[in-house]
Formats: sequence, structure tokens, C-alpha cells
Amino acid sequence: MFKTIEIKLGNENNRTFLNIPCDGITVFVGPNNSGKSLILKELDLSINNGNNYPFKLLSKYEFSWDDLGDVEENLNLILVPPPPNEKTPIDCKSIGGITPNGNFNRTNINCENLRKFWGSGINDNWIATQFLRFFFLRLDGKTRFDLTKEQQAGDLLYNPVGMLSKIFCDQEILLKIREIIFDAFSFYFVIDPTKTGHLRIRLSEALPPPIDIEQSFGPSAREFFAKAEIIQEFSDGVQAFVGIVYSACSGTFKLILIDEPEAFLFPPLAKKLGYQLAKLTSKHSGRLIASTHSSDFLMGCIQSGKPVNIVRLEYSKGVSKARLIEADLVRKLVTHPFMRSSNVISGLFYDGVVVTEADGDRVFYHEIYERLSIAQANNLSILFINAQSKQSVKDIVKPLRQLGVPAIGIVDIDILKDGGKEWTEWLKIAGIPSPMHHGLADLRGKLKTEFDNLGKDMKRGGGIFGLSDEGKVSAETLFKILNEYGIFVVPGGELESWLPGLGVTMGHGPSWVIQIMEKMGTDPNKSNYLMPNQEPIWLFDSQVLDWIKDPKRKGTD
Repeated sequence: MFKTIEIKLGNENNRTFLNIPCDGITVFVGPNNSGKSLILKELDLSINNGNNYPFKLLSKYEFSWDDLGDVEENLNLILVPPPPNEKTPIDCKSIGGITPNGNFNRTNINCENLRKFWGSGINDNWIATQFLRFFFLRLDGKTRFDLTKEQQAGDLLYNPVGMLSKIFCDQEILLKIREIIFDAFSFYFVIDPTKTGHLRIRLSEALPPPIDIEQSFGPSAREFFAKAEIIQEFSDGVQAFVGIVYSACSGTFKLILIDEPEAFLFPPLAKKLGYQLAKLTSKHSGRLIASTHSSDFLMGCIQSGKPVNIVRLEYSKGVSKARLIEADLVRKLVTHPFMRSSNVISGLFYDGVVVTEADGDRVFYHEIYERLSIAQANNLSILFINAQSKQSVKDIVKPLRQLGVPAIGIVDIDILKDGGKEWTEWLKIAGIPSPMHHGLADLRGKLKTEFDNLGKDMKRGGGIFGLSDEGKVSAETLFKILNEYGIFVVPGGELESWLPGLGVTMGHGPSWVIQIMEKMGTDPNKSNYLMPNQEPIWLFDSQVLDWIKDPKRKGTD
């Protein structure tokens, strides 16, 4: 029923919009405070209460209009008997459904108005609040646990008063839930009616007896339920998974919103949940919209084979940004052995990613960042990735930027040896405009020639500080341009050129990193603990952070 969602980007002075298709599964990703949970809350408010709020992200949503025959069919799905002694008004029908808090909600709808307004674009708010809300479910962290608590059984001959009473009376739904839960935990999902007037969820190691015995109060049923564990005895992860799955199965939901579905779940279970929710939603021709920090949940959705729209949100300095990502690109990243082992896909959930040539580089720059963050009270989430080689740095930066992730490469000065197509590839990945390529290639060539003529090792011979004054200025000009586009070259040549004042002159790579960490101090409460000062490394790392924080950064749009 829901066709698209339109969200606001930019700021009040420069507003743009992104139209997001809602066919199948839509997953919002991004760092903390980027708006992932907010968009779900605003959709919830709009569907239940109308567009009467000053929404920050939500602009509007559109329906996918079925013909009136389909409307009648959907209407029949939620028809319920009116309460005893209540007379339904003329031209109205009694409809109802399970609400997100697990209770049953009923109202009378004017069918003539529904037919008149449907597909006209008139009174969409009325359609949403009076009709579509019965096909809508939103699950947040608290709701999924509340749903596992015992519920009133109500009158099982009348409308169900909650999700458990509905499932209890519908064996097809019960068996579907049981299948999913057993696959996840090797326990059978059962609903225990033996506390008179109440229904409780239990998980059983033993196969449940036939349904007529299972739902009775006889000795066999009492014995069976006494051996099954009440769900509250299980971990938070089990409770969360069960609460989400059984609530998604319990209604005729056309739209399910779920915030951080991976909460309390270990990675394989988060992947399984994404897979099952995508399958369940598609079975009912519905829509799933999720906000997640989990690459495993995301991959579960993708591996279901159902259409997945991925939207990466970003918020920095009062500016909202978003990018619609092709699921195929994400699939390639997690199926490619190198990308998978490097944890590249996790970059979707960070403010930015820093890609280094080796693991020693990653450890050192990460530690510098941590100390700089303390000094600046900076709360950016940055992922540091070891690319294993200089050439692999660009292989990781490129797809991350395609995903909308601010990705930086930190490389040694021997990038100047990469001429011809290799150098052009660096410039393309950085996003440097092609008219600039020739001039930068010429500058790179002259710098390499000067290093060759001096007979110096550019990495271990002082970097740009071993060049002539003119050569040093040229190198600084080149590196400044590369910095603007997120490629940062170590001016001193290589990792080991940093912090010379600490006196670590021996060792290379991991051995140098171990020594420099000791010299930097390991206890923040001791006087030898090194914090940001005038050493060039702190300015270098600050420029890295400034590039990530800048919503107008070059090379990523």
C-alpha cells in the first residue's frame, strides 16, 4: 500500500528531497544521531495521527493505489463483529486489529468515504488514520519485550484482545511461528493457557502434543506446560527475537517499522532475523522499514532474495544528507573474501572510515585519534581499516564512497611512484575533477624525478623535507589538493617518521608501533601520557577529522 517515502535533506536555507521507494524492504543505516530512529517515529506519528506535526525528516509518503476490488479485499481482512448490543451506523463497517502495544483496537469506518477518497489524493490523512493504521505495526526496544509478557485471554469466541489470543485461535499462524523459533533456538514456541484467563509464552524442548491436547486443561496439557520454560527465564536476546517474530506473524500488517531489530542479538541471530522478517513481510505483500546498526541484519534481508532499498543517513553541522544504495553493491562487499575479512561493510554505520596500508598504521592512527577526541571532546565514530597494502587502500575507499561513507586513505609518500593509469586511478577514486588530472600528474612526475636525481629513498630519507625548497613547496601544494579530496599522504615519508622527539629510531611496522605506544604512555593519569601538542601528527589527524565532519567535503558526492 505504501509506495514511496520522501525525506528532507540539507537545512532550512537549502532544502532538497530524496524520494525512497518502499517496494519490499527498506533499511536505514548510518552513524548515531543521523536520523534513523527519527524517521520511523515520524512515520508512526503521521500514520496514526495525521500530518499535524513539524516533522524534521519526513516530508510525505505516497500510497500505491490498488483498485477498489483490492480495497474491498483488504477491508474484509480486518472486519470484526461489533460489540454486543452496539449498532453499526449506516454505510459503516466494524473493523479492528492488533495495535503495536499488543492490544486489540476497533472502530467503525464509513465505507462510502473510503471508496470515494481512495486513489483520489484527497484526504490521505483520513485514509491513513482511519484505515491503514490497522495494517501498521511499529516495534521499538520496549515493545518487543512487553509483547512477551503474559496477556489476557479474553473471550476466545469473540474478537481477540491481544496478539497471543489471536495466535492461540489460529493454528496456521502458530505453526509458522513455531517453525521459525525452532530453527533459531531448537525450542518449540507454545502458548500456555493453564493460568485461567491468561496466556503465557513458553519454550519447550519436547514436541508439543496434538493441538486439541495442547490447548486443553487436561492432565496431559498441564504436565506438558509444567516442563516447558516460561520465556522470561531465557535471555534478552531470545525474548527480543520471539517478540519480534510472533508480533510480525500475528496480524495482517502491510507496513512494519522496527527500530534496531538487532538489539540483544548476537550476529548470526541478527542475520536470521533479517532473513525471516523479509520473508514474512513479502508473503503478506507488505513493507518492512527498519533502522539498524547491524550489517548482519542487513545481510539477512538481502539474502532473503527480496527487493531491498538501503538508505544511508548522515547529519553534520545542521545538514542532513542521504543516499539510496543499490543492494547489489552491498552484496558484493560481503561476498568478496577480502572485503568481508576487512569488515568494510561496517563502515555504513560510522561517521567515517580511515583506511591505512598496514595494521601497524591502523593501530597508530587509531590511538592518535582517540587521544585527539578526548582533547577536543569529539564524539565522531570512526572505523579504522587495515587494507594490507597501499594498492588495496583505494580498493576499499572506492566502494565505501559509493555507499555514501566518508572514506579517507592514508598512504606513504611512495604513492608518488604510481604513475600513468595507476596515478589517474587514485585521482578518480578521490573524486578529483578530470580537468585537474593532467596538472597533478605533471607535478607528481617532477617530484619523483627530483627524488630520483637526489638518490634518496623518499620513504626513509626524510620525505618532502629532503627535497629542495622549491620541491618541498610543490609537494605541499600537491598534498594539500589530495587532502581536500580525502587522500592523505604522510609528508615525512612513512609511519615511522611521526613523533621523532620520542626517540624511537629502531624497528619498523609492528615493532615500531609497540615501542612508540610505550613512549606515548599507557596511563592517562601519569605525566608521561602524551596528549595533543605542536607535533605535526596532531595537525595531520585533525585535518583528517575535519574532512570527515565537513558536510561539503570534496570527492564524495
